[in-house]
Amino acid sequence: MLLVNVVGRLRALPRHGACAHTMAAGKSLSRRGKSLAAQPLQAAIRQGRLCDAQGLLYAGLDRHKVWRPLLKLAKGSSSFEDLDWMQRMVVDKEMVHKAGLEPDAFDYYQVIVSLCLHGQMAQAERVVQTMEARGIPRTALTTNALLSGYKRRNEVSKARALLEATPSDQLDIVSYNTVLAMLTKNQEFDAAMQLYRQLPKMPDRYTYATMLHIATQTHNAPFGTSILPRLLFPGAKIDTTTLNTALAFQINVLGAWDDALDLVEKHMHVAGDATRRLLQSSDPSLSTHGRALAMASRIHGNDYASRPDASTFSLLVSMHAHTNQLGTALDKMIAAIDTVQPDDQALSVMMGNLGHGAAMVSSKDVERAMTRVDQSHPLSLKGNSNNNEISMARVLAFLVSPPVPLSTMVYNAFLHRVARQGRVDLAQWVYDRIFRKDIQRVADVVTYTHLAAAYIRAGQPDEAMAMYYVLRDRHPDPIELDVRFYTIVINALTRVATPQLDSALQLFADMRQLRVQPNNYTYTSLLHACAHAGDADGLATIHRLLKMDMQLDPDVRVYNALMNGYSRTDQLDQVLFVWDTLLAERKFDAASVAIVLDACGHNGAYRRGVAIWHLLRDLPGFVLNTNHHNSYIEFLCRVAPAEDPLGRWMCAADVIGEMHASAPPDAKTYNTLASFARKYDIRSHPLVNQTLDALSKSIKK
Repeated sequence: MLLVNVVGRLRALPRHGACAHTMAAGKSLSRRGKSLAAQPLQAAIRQGRLCDAQGLLYAGLDRHKVWRPLLKLAKGSSSFEDLDWMQRMVVDKEMVHKAGLEPDAFDYYQVIVSLCLHGQMAQAERVVQTMEARGIPRTALTTNALLSGYKRRNEVSKARALLEATPSDQLDIVSYNTVLAMLTKNQEFDAAMQLYRQLPKMPDRYTYATMLHIATQTHNAPFGTSILPRLLFPGAKIDTTTLNTALAFQINVLGAWDDALDLVEKHMHVAGDATRRLLQSSDPSLSTHGRALAMASRIHGNDYASRPDASTFSLLVSMHAHTNQLGTALDKMIAAIDTVQPDDQALSVMMGNLGHGAAMVSSKDVERAMTRVDQSHPLSLKGNSNNNEISMARVLAFLVSPPVPLSTMVYNAFLHRVARQGRVDLAQWVYDRIFRKDIQRVADVVTYTHLAAAYIRAGQPDEAMAMYYVLRDRHPDPIELDVRFYTIVINALTRVATPQLDSALQLFADMRQLRVQPNNYTYTSLLHACAHAGDADGLATIHRLLKMDMQLDPDVRVYNALMNGYSRTDQLDQVLFVWDTLLAERKFDAASVAIVLDACGHNGAYRRGVAIWHLLRDLPGFVLNTNHHNSYIEFLCRVAPAEDPLGRWMCAADVIGEMHASAPPDAKTYNTLASFARKYDIRSHPLVNQTLDALSKSIKK
């Protein structure tokens, strides 16, 4: 009550002018008067009482000790009333009368940040214009506030326009990092690379981390390798984000598991859940799998032995299944069911790994294990024997009589993994025992998809097609065959040692008749099959149907498969037609460039190939990478105009001089040039030797 009375009297003082501590608004206070007046205001700010603080303003208050903390408190408010108060104080300059202070650049910055946080970007832009009209120059802080607002709304074009229109003295590396992050999020990797190459500011750790992430996403090993030392130099400060970015590049691009695990070992103190997920989601080689598990178990002191979860058990099942310890893998899955009650998603992951381990068991051991289970031999689901026959029998018995009911989705995960290996013996047995004999479990379209794929990969496509016709025409319980079924079966038919193109085309025709919409993967599989078979008529038919398909937006993989097919059937005009379509829509990638240049090279179209290269080199916002240069080098090795093979080879080798820091030569560059040198019988020529030796040294460096 006393505090309320004191605050009440202090609020009243400016209105009544009855206290010697304050004077009329606009007049200065004595040092002691200011100090006494500031105390309740500062207390209100410290306690977060913004409404009370707004009513305690007085003329001549201290800008740094009182005003800025008050404005910062208002900036953090989610109330639009407080946002309006900030604008009145700063933009409408009420702070001049109520606080005796002129607005400065930092005051405007606080208002702009608050507007951006509230999503009022148009008003924030107007405040910037007002500030500049009043002779207060924009600072890097102000620019970064606007860029952050655009980032929240994912307005990339506005952010890029602001960056280009702002003088460099009003920008800092944070400005460029914000735009780089936006471009990366939107997968505009070429534009990000272009911006990075033109940076007028010194890159920082965040810049390098962003660019390394781009290298990971684009699988640009040479560029990422050049960035990595700038993040991991001796004495560098490594945080969790940096660690995970470097780890993802080393695992997913370089495949350098030993280096990746050494990095985690060195910086275990900053490893977190994302680091653990990286280790768990990847599939390390057998020699490093155990070490990856040990790393995961130590992250943040997490003792998996005493506090396991579903993710932990999934990793354990995977590790044992991949190292031919099927019995132990089964034990871990049963332990997971007993202790953490995993959901269907987690059970599916474990069952998939169990299927991988089962597919590694020999056909003879599987056959004997099936006999054991079919004859109802008593088998304990406990124990840890890793004898292949016994372990396989235990797995099959587990599938028939699990400790808890398992859904069709979980069984399908097992079928998926054995089907990938063409283990039709396991796939058919599971179908017969789990779905045909047990009326409680019902097979779905995914079940039949994996069963058909298993027959095809086992070299029995006729059996798969026979099953398909039963499902389509005569199944007692009609199964709605979907695009996933058709696509997976078509892909399997076209990927076997002897592609079954006729059957694949029959399935595709059925899809259209049954109004099942094909997807990009469907078309890509068919186009690859036509290319492999050299079927020009099939290519033309698929291309015609593709152009008639109004429901599909073809991706770059479809166009690449189409170009590759036309290239393999010596139809350069069609290759160039598809390339022009890709170019117009800016959909091409490194594979597209390689295919069109390869087609030009094999057909002697030197001028057209050079024209394509020059167009790419001068294309705004497009950055040529190492793979592009390698394709052009191979093209020149084939068709560069020269009097002899040596001249043609040297013309191709000159391209090395055009390769820059973001697209340095790599092993493929060397191998391409060395291969053509041997082909032309010029490998021993002094110029060739000198060029290849210098190239080898630069790559190693």
